[in-house]
Amino acid sequence: MKAIHDTLALQAYFIAHAPAEPQPWFQPAMPPRPPCNGYASDDGQRFYDTWIEAEKHEGEHYMRLGQDEAAQWDIERAKQRYVQWPLAWADEQIKLLTLQKGAGSDGVAP
Repeated sequence: MKAIHDTLALQAYFIAHAPAEPQPWFQPAMPPRPPCNGYASDDGQRFYDTWIEAEKHEGEHYMRLGQDEAAQWDIERAKQRYVQWPLAWADEQIKLLTLQKGAGSDGVAP
């Protein structure tokens, strides 16, 4: 029980002292990004595979399907990088300490 308490205390310490900016290696846990699948006329009645096709038939009156959902996902991902970052940093620090402890004080595994 004491080991769990110590680990939680150490985790809280690392969360509080995580760098403000997420490291490049960190990717937040998120569902997959919604796809942007094709194009449609503004009224949603005609569908096209490419923007060239859509523009040819609709002029400027077409939309990319799934674009709003993908943009919202991108915004949420940017937020989640900062929300999830401190815990990810803390967990990585604890893993590193555990590996070092397992290797012994001289850094060599037994």
